[in-house]
Amino acid sequence: MICPKCGTKFRVTNTAGNGDTNRYYLRGLGNKVLDWYTEDFVIRQRVCPKCKYSSVTIEVELSDLKEICNLVSEEGIPDCLKRDKK
Repeated sequence: MICPKCGTKFRVTNTAGNGDTNRYYLRGLGNKVLDWYTEDFVIRQRVCPKCKYSSVTIEVELSDLKEICNLVSEEGIPDCLKRDKK
């Protein structure tokens, strides 16, 4: 992946997969987004070595991504993903 700020290739600094018990914080971030659908995903923390911009990505199987899109299209965005209006 390429840094959106400066164009340098990101470095992966942390990875957590399904059942990873050592990275609660990272898994928790993914669970907030995907636990309504699945626990089978990989979440990675990435940092740009040049500008230090950081990002978190979630990887799911392509078939799961298609199913998630279909569900959201048919049923709407799950409540857990909706932003609180202030």
